[in-house]
Amino acid sequence: MGLFDFFKGKKKGDKKPERKPRLVENSFDKPEGKRDVLKPQIENNILKAVLNHNIKDGVFVIPNEVNTIVSFAFMNCDNLETLVMHDGVRNISTGAFSGCPNLRKVVGFERQKELQTVDGFSRCKSLESITLPYVTQVIANSAFQDCVKLKKVNIPEGCWCISDHAFDNCRALEYVEIPHSVSFIGIDAFRGCYDLTVVFADKPEDEVVDVNNPAYRQDDELDIDSGAFAGVKNVCARDMKVIEKVIESGFRGYVTYFDDEKQQAITIDLNTIDNMYFDSLEGEDEEEVELDVSLFDELYKGKFGKDAERITEDEIDEDELDEQEYGDE
Repeated sequence: MGLFDFFKGKKKGDKKPERKPRLVENSFDKPEGKRDVLKPQIENNILKAVLNHNIKDGVFVIPNEVNTIVSFAFMNCDNLETLVMHDGVRNISTGAFSGCPNLRKVVGFERQKELQTVDGFSRCKSLESITLPYVTQVIANSAFQDCVKLKKVNIPEGCWCISDHAFDNCRALEYVEIPHSVSFIGIDAFRGCYDLTVVFADKPEDEVVDVNNPAYRQDDELDIDSGAFAGVKNVCARDMKVIEKVIESGFRGYVTYFDDEKQQAITIDLNTIDNMYFDSLEGEDEEEVELDVSLFDELYKGKFGKDAERITEDEIDEDELDEQEYGDE
């Protein structure tokens, strides 16, 4: 049949045969050839990419061969609501689940046996609770930042580092207990957690003294960076050294000191104390300061280097206070 005969035989209005869709190469293709884009991308036990169509009925189960999840592996997975993990995940990179707006539940996370650094859940805005593994040593930078519905999280004994912005803007958090093992709390770690009460736990009675273990700290080794508790409602501790560290970090809220000798809890509003103190320096009602002078003394003597009773308008002026408060600029 010639070309003319072919076209001559076709009638106007004939439908073209339907073409079946075919898979094409994309940016996730393996170097050696095409991969099946209907499956998550896994190479050498590393989970590299998951797409929305890999998630069935809102649930994704981490395959058993996976031990590492890379950064942004679940980027823009709007369908993800429940994540199920086996106990063999060793590493979760920064932002692995970042921006999964509907992720509400992580099943099996607490069973991890080798995951010493917790990371990857920033901007999971529907996540309400999570249980960290008992082997946790470090909560990484911005690990849960902007998880605005997160109400409940545990910090296991043995964790020694809560990094910068770890729980920044977790506005729904109500209670966190910080174990005695924590020796570092980073910049803005709990900033913007306006309803949060933080309790510093006592040293465990059965604590094993091992100075080579990073999770073991002496009582004076706690380091709290600037703004770590900015906006937090209340910080509680039995150790006055801890209270002093919290104040030095710039915290201005309620502090509760559990006085074991007097068998009582003393709560004081640092904002009120600051205002009363500055009012006294300006020559206003100095007797007002005497209402809580013993507490002022207890909480501030480490900061200003002298008893509160002796800090009067005659002995210290505003310039000197500024130097002690902020340092020479």
